[in-house]
Amino acid sequence: MKKANFKAILAMLLVGVMGVSMTACSGNGDTASSGESSSAENNSAASASEELPEPVELNIASFRVGTHNAAAAETRYVTEFQELYNGVDKQKITINIEEMPSDQEYYNQMLVRASSNTLPDVFEGNNGVLELAVQNGIAVDMNPYVEADPEYAKELGEDALEFGRNWEDGGLYNISYGRQSIGYFYNKEMFEEAGITPATTWDEWMSNLETLKTSGVCSAPLSSMTGENCWTTNLILSSIIGTSGEEGNEFMNINGYIQDYDESFVAEAYDMIRTMLKDYSLPDAIGSDYATTANHFLNEETAIIANGPWMTPDFSNTEKAAEGFADKVDVALFPENGTISQFERGYSIAKSDKATEDAAWEFIKFKTGTYGQQIHLEEAGTLPMNPETPVPEEYKEAEPLVAKLIEMGNDVEWRYKSIDAISYTTANNAMNTLFPQLVDGTITAEEMCKQLTEAAKSDANYGK
Repeated sequence: MKKANFKAILAMLLVGVMGVSMTACSGNGDTASSGESSSAENNSAASASEELPEPVELNIASFRVGTHNAAAAETRYVTEFQELYNGVDKQKITINIEEMPSDQEYYNQMLVRASSNTLPDVFEGNNGVLELAVQNGIAVDMNPYVEADPEYAKELGEDALEFGRNWEDGGLYNISYGRQSIGYFYNKEMFEEAGITPATTWDEWMSNLETLKTSGVCSAPLSSMTGENCWTTNLILSSIIGTSGEEGNEFMNINGYIQDYDESFVAEAYDMIRTMLKDYSLPDAIGSDYATTANHFLNEETAIIANGPWMTPDFSNTEKAAEGFADKVDVALFPENGTISQFERGYSIAKSDKATEDAAWEFIKFKTGTYGQQIHLEEAGTLPMNPETPVPEEYKEAEPLVAKLIEMGNDVEWRYKSIDAISYTTANNAMNTLFPQLVDGTITAEEMCKQLTEAAKSDANYGK
């Protein structure tokens, strides 16, 4: 099915949702207006325009630009939102985007801005950014907005709201836009040539890597990385720990951040990762960034990459992969029937004047309601956070790998978070320097765990 046809069908399916969403949007920048009668909408455009509040400009920074896999979703959000809030029958809200070259640069800058009270009007709070903003009293509690709009609250779902309220004071400082369900992608042709199938145990996983390598199918089966946030490597690490048993699974589902890495099951996982980096990854895995790591898989230099459904559009993008590559890719859960399952951190509002905060809320509501979740599913492969959000059959046909992952995710034995989501910023940053030392033998897995614990303790938010 062509993408254009799918969009048309999706628009038809969501017309009712859009009707609710647009009616619920505040017409005057005040959340209390969301329940007003729609009779005002029957006025002429000219009359409505005279009654509209002053235009507002929102300053937003984003790393979802350029070649980022969610750039299309971000562009669509901004374009459609400004078409809706156009100053004719709704307040004019203009979005000014400051483009960031990467997510790492974004969060580094946001940490500085959270310290100096210069955050953008809408921001994302990973890597300690939101903790610092809340601590400094510059993040807006969005509870009053949600309480004034029960229909929108239903679109999010109670689990997503509780995730956002995971603060000591019960404030709603972040609203998610989707949930992660992560397994790994593999090259079916390489697996068939090596005579293997997706592993059901970690011993079988290691055996598969050895078979892929010694059979000559590929010299380095894994797309690994220790640069940036060690993303693909840490997904496997998280899965080894999260499927190791009740104790490990509880460790990976902590409500907050890891205080102490010095556990035997964590050390065992790092020891396995050391072997994978040393024996089954390309030499540039040490220090590699995501783009390089992904290219190795897309160019069929490796057979396996751990990643989420947002990567699937790259498989059929002929600027990134050869024609027909998508037909060679399949998806699997991690050994022991495990998957990383967690909400995206989402969006927050920086304190400002009332008009700006209200406009920022309208933008967040547009991006995170049912329609916004559908946009992110279609354009970026991010799964809806509310399980009741419909996934059209047409989408499932157009994106079979995502559909398969959704189906498999409904029947797993182990669910857990990614280690970067539950590690303090200082510990996450330490992994970049510790992984190379682990691989070259400078430190042992046990010593790495101890150093990560010390790094966590040095974080300004430790224990808070």
